[in-house]
Amino acid sequence: MASPANVLSRPRALALPWQAILSVAVALVAVAILVMAERAQARLAIYWALGLGLGLVLQRGRLCFAGAFRGLAQNVTASAAEATSDNIDRMQHEASDKVQKGGEQMTQMAQDANNYVQEPIH
Repeated sequence: MASPANVLSRPRALALPWQAILSVAVALVAVAILVMAERAQARLAIYWALGLGLGLVLQRGRLCFAGAFRGLAQNVTASAAEATSDNIDRMQHEASDKVQKGGEQMTQMAQDANNYVQEPIH
């Protein structure tokens, strides 16, 4: 025998999940902004549409920006460290050359001073 709940129940209306309703509302707002941007300036509408498209592709593509930026930061850091090391090496060689030239000049000045002192005065 059929239960009274089954006999008396009406067919239920198809229930839409709240996410579907929200996504339709957001899409309508995006289209409204697109129309307003197009009325203000055609370029704004193009930029808006490209931004929405790019955002959708990036979201659905599941690209890992954290990993990409980490790799970029590591490459930049490694490049900066290498450049710094090269600059330090270059500066050390230049400083060594300058110290050597300064020492040679001091030796020459000392010899000149010694020769001047040892010259007989007439």
